Amino acid sequence: MGVGARVVCVGLLLCSAACEGDIGGGRALETRGGATTGDGGVRSWMSYHWPRRTTPIPIRVGDSLTADAWRDTLTRVLPGWTASTIVRAQRLAGEVTDPKDCTPGPGRVEVCNAEYGLNGWLGLATIWVNGDEIQNATVRLNDSYFATADYDDRYARQHVLCQELGHTLGLDHQRTEVSCMNDIEGLKDVRYVGPGRDDFTLLARIYGASSTATAQALTQAPTIDGTGDTRAYTFVAPADR
Repeated sequence: MGVGARVVCVGLLLCSAACEGDIGGGRALETRGGATTGDGGVRSWMSYHWPRRTTPIPIRVGDSLTADAWRDTLTRVLPGWTASTIVRAQRLAGEVTDPKDCTPGPGRVEVCNAEYGLNGWLGLATIWVNGDEIQNATVRLNDSYFATADYDDRYARQHVLCQELGHTLGLDHQRTEVSCMNDIEGLKDVRYVGPGRDDFTLLARIYGASSTATAQALTQAPTIDGTGDTRAYTFVAPADR
């Protein structure tokens, strides 16, 4: 990407202390600065948002999943986010050949699963931004944990995938509502597998006004190599609950 572009990550993690390590070839470093609070304690992820040219906001979701269990989970989760009048998600065929790399094409949210290692995170959302506008995103689902008896659970999969997709829309974790964005409660609870009312309220705030900025068109897919002006950050949230 061009000068000034950067990459930002947030994930549902197993560690309660600061975590640092590899993320598919990039680096992860704990940070929590700059989030803003919306209704009901729901928080936006800094001020990041997709270009606000139209409403509903079209989100192109690439299905690069390699397991039937995850494909079924995506089928169950996507309608939850598109139930609002703010977002319309379109499921597309995946473009990723290496799920561990999971590099997104321009204007897409690519969803991948792989054995990323016992590194402390169940799911990880990454966004590429130009200024505050999201250009690309990925959701990575860590089979190193979901292949174990502790996490091989239908509702746990839905909770994590729903939460990481919410991050790619510009939402941070929240802890006051029954919602998949709650990073403390509900990992294996059927009540926590979809977004809540306050999530939609904040999405309306984020996307309700037209952006006056012109989004810079991407001419090439980004890389996740941690070099140059590209930086990666992770929000730490314990998931061992």
